[in-house]
Amino acid sequence: MAWAFARLRLQGVCRYLIKRRRSKLSTFFFLHNIITRLLTTMNMKKQLLPLFLMLLPLMANAYDVEIDGIYYSLNNETKTAEVTYREIYKASYSGSVTIPESITYSDVIYSVTSIGDDAFYYCTSLLSLTIPNGVTNIGELAFYRCINLTSIKIPNSVSTIKNGAFQNCSGLTSVIIPYSVTSIGEGALNACSGLTSIVVEGGNTKYDSRNDCNAIIETSTHALIAGCKNTIIPSEVYEIANYAFYGSSGLTSIEIPNSVKSIGLSAFSGCSRLTSITIPNSVTNIGRYAFSGCTSLTSVILPKSMSLIEDGTFYNCSCLTSVVIPISVTTIGSEAFRECTGLTSITIPNSVTSIGSYAFYGCSGLSSFTFPNSIERIEKGAFGNCSGLRYICSLIEYPFSITGKSDSQRTFPKEVFNDASLYVPKGTIEKYKSTDGWKDFVYLEEDDPSSHDIALPNADGITIYYKYSEDGKELTVTYLGAWADVDYKEYYGNIVIPEEVTYMNRTRKVTSIGAYAFQLCSSVSSVTIPNSVKSIGHYAFYGCNGLTSITIPNSVTSIEYSAFKGCI
Repeated sequence: MAWAFARLRLQGVCRYLIKRRRSKLSTFFFLHNIITRLLTTMNMKKQLLPLFLMLLPLMANAYDVEIDGIYYSLNNETKTAEVTYREIYKASYSGSVTIPESITYSDVIYSVTSIGDDAFYYCTSLLSLTIPNGVTNIGELAFYRCINLTSIKIPNSVSTIKNGAFQNCSGLTSVIIPYSVTSIGEGALNACSGLTSIVVEGGNTKYDSRNDCNAIIETSTHALIAGCKNTIIPSEVYEIANYAFYGSSGLTSIEIPNSVKSIGLSAFSGCSRLTSITIPNSVTNIGRYAFSGCTSLTSVILPKSMSLIEDGTFYNCSCLTSVVIPISVTTIGSEAFRECTGLTSITIPNSVTSIGSYAFYGCSGLSSFTFPNSIERIEKGAFGNCSGLRYICSLIEYPFSITGKSDSQRTFPKEVFNDASLYVPKGTIEKYKSTDGWKDFVYLEEDDPSSHDIALPNADGITIYYKYSEDGKELTVTYLGAWADVDYKEYYGNIVIPEEVTYMNRTRKVTSIGAYAFQLCSSVSSVTIPNSVKSIGHYAFYGCNGLTSITIPNSVTSIEYSAFKGCI
């Protein structure tokens, strides 16, 4: 979002320059293209400051006329005026401002019809504003970061509200969209963290706030384009649009109905108090950076219908401890879980073929990781700065090249290459030793992958799936989607968990029921837990609405949050 925002700002500067310096039109188009390219490079920060310094002197006298403390750009052909700024990105207004319906300049009357792009940009001392009925347009970032603006009345003459018009107006508590508005740009109410009420007036043919939902919904597409901390998503909504809840730091929980099929780019980015979210199986697409910066998010259940975890989807979700990736997923995008420092475990199903660049970069809480045999590509830096990795199990039978230890964008940190143990399938060690990247591991040995994952029937013939503890001495009951050698299906019927399991001539105690182990297993009717079990993980029986009885022994000392949520 920061990159997109910077690009928008620089392109806006160039648009302004093109308008003001028509004799140098080709020069400014050239600058526009160069800046756009620079923003896609790794050297953006180094290049950005000199460019701003170069462009700022050309922006003097940004307005045509100043009357009663308000700055205007004039259109002599249409005899209209647009409210603008004195100097770009410097606060031009403070206190209470009343915009007149018209102004007179050089004996000519101009109707005030527009509030231009950036007009009140960063006017942190602006307290109130009166907009006349003749205004039809509110420009891009017109009121960006007017943090002390607590209310604003948009007249029913306004038809267009552009991108980011009220972004970061954290003092706003309510917004009423008049019936005249026919166009609302992306992120118009981004990061308005104080918003508690959003209402679209009746009679609006383009947008609505059906069922008092405290949101703006595009009527024809059923897309929710802007929400707040009090939003209740109606069951008729098909899409949560780009930036819909961006920066809604007051949002603590949200229920996504089964009607929703798509969640847009950065839709919940920066919702820093959102603690958990369940995404229904109706959702087939989640946009890039959809939940980035949700720093309080501890758990998420992804839908079984999605095939791609997009770039940056959970970037910097620092409290996220575990994620269940459904077996429908084939690709984990770049930076998908970057800087998820609290992530301690994640299971990659055998459907995943590609892990993107920096996908798990900075996940310092990960101590072990297993690559299923389905993996065909691991991009650069995928596990960079994952300094806690000590155990890596690769089930890949035909290893491919990865970025090695000597490269600055190495797949794993140097200390992982040097100190971690890499276990590979029997008969493949020579392949790994001759393959770029993998051969850089100091401790590389063959192992039987089946010794790390167990799937065995209980006394009633129902297969139960287990995961070893880190020391290999105990077992945890886990979910079926974790296992590479089985088709995904749910537990069912009456489940009796054994106290111990014998496998490959070794007996181990079953001591815990893992997070999400029986999640959404609606066909399970009863569960018997043995006396050996000490803990039940979070969301272990989430959504088991067919469960009628369960026996919890005295040995259990820990039941984590939401373990039985939705068991009704």
